[in-house]
Amino acid sequence: MTCSAPALIVDDDPAVARLLAAFLDRIGLAVTVVHDRVAAEAQLASSTLFRLLVTDLELHGQAPGEGLALLSRCGELQPGCKRILVSGSVGPEVAELVRTHGGDLFMSKPLTFAQLSDAVRALLAV
Repeated sequence: MTCSAPALIVDDDPAVARLLAAFLDRIGLAVTVVHDRVAAEAQLASSTLFRLLVTDLELHGQAPGEGLALLSRCGELQPGCKRILVSGSVGPEVAELVRTHGGDLFMSKPLTFAQLSDAVRALLAV
């Protein structure tokens, strides 16, 4: 994939954010990384039209489930943006919450490059 589509990564763990950014960069996306919901919403409200949001469920130091709120907000600010929520919390209830908040996909950590690459290619149809 070499489409240079803008992607936004939101994860409070810098190491995880760097890894996700490296994965997405490797498949040709133009990646922006932020570490909290406020910064993410500022990016989503900017003039950049993101094609993909990848956010963690829990963002340290913020209210529980901030990633879910961010999925909803992304839908309001950039309805064309595909949304993936990643988390170490697994279970059908998390996947259902992702859907009810407008997410396109729930992925469980840890992720491999192949898993994320396949998911992104399918969502962006490239």
